[in-house]
Amino acid sequence: MKIIHFVICAIVLILVPRFGAQAQMTAPQDTSLGNTETAAKAAVWLRNLALPTGTGGIGALSGFSAQALISDSSRQYADKNGMVAYYASSFFTQDLRNLRSKVLQRIVFMRKIGVLAARDPALFSWGVLEPVKGSYNFTLLDSLIKIAGEYGVPFVGTVVPFSDWASSCNTDKTSTCSNLFASGSGADYFFINQGKTGPVCDTAAFYTFVQKLVERYDGDGIDDMPSLKTPISYWEFANEPDGPCGGYGDDKPFMAGVTPKSLPGLYSRDHSIMFRAMKNACPTCQLANGGSLESFDVPFWNSVLDTLAPNKRLMDIANIHVNVGKTASPARWDWGTDFYRYVNIFLTNIKKQRVTMPMWMTEWGFYSGAPTQTSMNGMVTTLPNRTEEEQAAIHVKFYAWGKVYNLTTFFYDLQGSAGSGLGSAGLVESGMGGNKARLLYHSLRLYEYKFRTADSAQQITFSTSSNLSLPQGHIRIFKRGVASDILWGLTALPNGITGRKVRTDLYGNTDTLDAAQIQFPLGSNPIILENVQTMSAVWEMNPLESVRIAPNPASQLVRVQGYCSTPSSLTLSLCNLLGQEIMRLPAEWTAGEFAREIDVSHLPQGSYFLRLQTGTSFITKPVQVLR
Repeated sequence: MKIIHFVICAIVLILVPRFGAQAQMTAPQDTSLGNTETAAKAAVWLRNLALPTGTGGIGALSGFSAQALISDSSRQYADKNGMVAYYASSFFTQDLRNLRSKVLQRIVFMRKIGVLAARDPALFSWGVLEPVKGSYNFTLLDSLIKIAGEYGVPFVGTVVPFSDWASSCNTDKTSTCSNLFASGSGADYFFINQGKTGPVCDTAAFYTFVQKLVERYDGDGIDDMPSLKTPISYWEFANEPDGPCGGYGDDKPFMAGVTPKSLPGLYSRDHSIMFRAMKNACPTCQLANGGSLESFDVPFWNSVLDTLAPNKRLMDIANIHVNVGKTASPARWDWGTDFYRYVNIFLTNIKKQRVTMPMWMTEWGFYSGAPTQTSMNGMVTTLPNRTEEEQAAIHVKFYAWGKVYNLTTFFYDLQGSAGSGLGSAGLVESGMGGNKARLLYHSLRLYEYKFRTADSAQQITFSTSSNLSLPQGHIRIFKRGVASDILWGLTALPNGITGRKVRTDLYGNTDTLDAAQIQFPLGSNPIILENVQTMSAVWEMNPLESVRIAPNPASQLVRVQGYCSTPSSLTLSLCNLLGQEIMRLPAEWTAGEFAREIDVSHLPQGSYFLRLQTGTSFITKPVQVLR
């Protein structure tokens, strides 16, 4: 049934403030974000640009699991006395009291960049949430999800399938992974007292756990977490399962010419259990495999994808890790070995299975500054200096390349310091001078603003070298039938690029010129070229971008989020299937990011249509009400 001619109907909406009042009153730490000297050179409009969360190609990686949320003394207490005793102790009470101050700053920074989701590799650990079979405690994670929900930041629900009481079939991994079982900082599995991890031993109990977990955070109004505002739509099973400490990999270190004795069949079995439990609770939720550990174990992933990927029966998203660029010298980094090899393992399998499946890179990045490294024998080395401009240019080249190969989403380290090893790849530089956005923070938002909702992309040129120079590139991106070009390092104007162009550099600065006036050779920093005569008509044809509704279905509140790229008078309306008016709200002047909540608790169960209307365009979205 077509609905484009329906009468606009009204609803009563509550405009969600940009930052919750409670957060402003109770947050003890500074949530302001400055700019580094390089980032301050970005165009003013770009520095002030707001993007909606919960969509797009930018994710953020930061510590939000139980091991990161509780204090060192709490971990030591839990390690000695168990999670049940911890939950009954004053340590737990104090950790809950301190939770907001631990996470608020990072949540605010994620909202400002408009992340698809936040990720922690051990967010939902089975033994933390179900310390005794059949007894659940979601209080700690509920508090985290509530705070993030105030700012519209969703999480990727990474599930770690380890628990003490369901580990009888596994062996002690303490000698291999001792750092994970300690009680100090950084011990992801502090709640494991026996040191046993591996495949799921009690599969029925694990199915029940996953079903309860997903149901709690899916936002469908059934057994949801109290006051849930931002549901979890994306889930991930395990983290680096092919690694020595991932539960399904070989316990021994990887050696050249030796085939790891890993367990891909058991991983596929347990992933399938989670997939079915997740879909039972939330049919629209999507599941990614646990991020592959630099894909050392190629036979492992070939086997897993042969089992899970056909017809997308048991897997929705392919998930890859490529952390090499955070610690490798530019001269030693290799495109074929250190990047494309890992991606191609999944590309080849997806093509072989004849399925369409997006890929995520949930851990990756390239350092900025000159970080130091300490080897196992204690030798300290300093990597060659990489400027913020070089860091930003490298990342946006891969962003553009990813559009071609359906690598839809990259997760970036949120914070770090220029000399802190892995942390040197962060979007935000932290230190004595406070928190400052790097140029990368703004350049990513520029490319998201331009290409987040692109229809397709084509690789014209993407030449690589043995190191990270990526000397030449031309990616053409299509949106609503119109092409835009991303170029760098070329020595001549590509065929077909003619006429008046709007040119945008890495900093968001723009000018208008004839294509023939472009100076060659191009530098290493990418530029964006768009047609003058079509840019405003096509890229801004409909000012409403990335509109999404959650939860849907819903029984009480529906949250509507989106981005209005040009200041517009915006009306939201709700209609039934007959096109009859249900409610009407007077138009509001809207610019940039918006988020509103709709109360549907008084409506009968059934199907409706939400319509968002500006003076020149509209979008309609289906809404399902359940009772």
